[in-house]
Amino acid sequence: MMTMTGARDNSGIPIHPPVLALIHLLAAFALGWLVPVKLPPWADYFGWVIVLLGLGVAFGGLRQLILAHTSPDPHSPTTSVVTTGIYRLMRNPIYFGYLCMVIGLPLIFGIPWGIIVAPVQVYFFNRIIISREEIYLAGKFGQEYLDYKSRVRRWL
Repeated sequence: MMTMTGARDNSGIPIHPPVLALIHLLAAFALGWLVPVKLPPWADYFGWVIVLLGLGVAFGGLRQLILAHTSPDPHSPTTSVVTTGIYRLMRNPIYFGYLCMVIGLPLIFGIPWGIIVAPVQVYFFNRIIISREEIYLAGKFGQEYLDYKSRVRRWL
């Protein structure tokens, strides 16, 4: 989105975060198909716990963005630095939710490869998405964002 001066008022990320998460999720399932590994019967319960944790954290983050009247869409302008709710504990709760899906959903289906794919997902989210968002937020909100960034971790 362009502002009146022609400058872009968003982070300019090249790929939408859910799409990047879906790529990693599909990679985990593809690896499970190519290299099947037998898991203990309780692994699916562990997967459900991770999925429910991720959903809770992600929806908690989404709720705080809505309450702050700022868009969760990284292609839209951010109107405020949200520091309440789950944002007191981590700066990227929605991305944490995606990470939990990449780990937990395959486990539910008896596939452990999400655990292996997860660090790759964290790397690409940090490199492609979060680093650009941090530059954008620091430029837009200055010291307010930098203070928040120094107090709260990127991931849990």
